[in-house]
Amino acid sequence: HGSSLQWMQRVKSLFDPNGILNPGKIFP
Repeated sequence: HGSSLQWMQRVKSLFDPNGILNPGKIFP
């Protein structure tokens, strides 16, 4: 579980490095 959360955060950082996107739009 922890590793999947870390992976999602890593992928989000690739698509949204500035944190401007809503993570819910990427991971509903």
